Amino acid sequence: DALENGEVVPYYHPVVCLDTGKLSGFEAFARWNHPTRGLIAPNLFMQVFDDSAICSRLSHVIMEKVADDMATWHRDGLHFGRVGINVTALDLQKDQFSLRTLAMLEDRGLSPRHLILEVGEAVILQSPAPDVTEHINRMRDAGVMIAIDDYGTHAASLQQLKNVPCDIMKLDRSFIG
Repeated sequence: DALENGEVVPYYHPVVCLDTGKLSGFEAFARWNHPTRGLIAPNLFMQVFDDSAICSRLSHVIMEKVADDMATWHRDGLHFGRVGINVTALDLQKDQFSLRTLAMLEDRGLSPRHLILEVGEAVILQSPAPDVTEHINRMRDAGVMIAIDDYGTHAASLQQLKNVPCDIMKLDRSFIG
């Protein structure tokens, strides 16, 4: 119901360049704007990610809303850099995922260079399905940056990174803590 009622919204965390201190973009996270409880973080509604249909719908809704926000910022002349958004293995296994995503950006007058797809370590490093690799390569070839998210949470080795088309590696908090 929250998805259908427009209650699931993107929540943006700024990404700042450590060298310059300037804003270089944002990372978008899903939040549930509950009508009575206010903004709810995903850790309180994580069980929806176990349902593939709801998870898929959630990803689509957030991707559309983020693209709409980026288009508004772009029209208003705001320089927002790149926006990162998490995608799941389910997203990357869908037929036409990359083509639909690139078309969504084009329909809104956005360059693929405005987007960063954040893919979990397990999805990209542990024998990804051919369609996953195909989507990642197509997106990257178009100018979308690919980030490995939460690197270090699984048994991936640095050796595996040689075969992964990625631009950014985000280390898991436990690695640096």
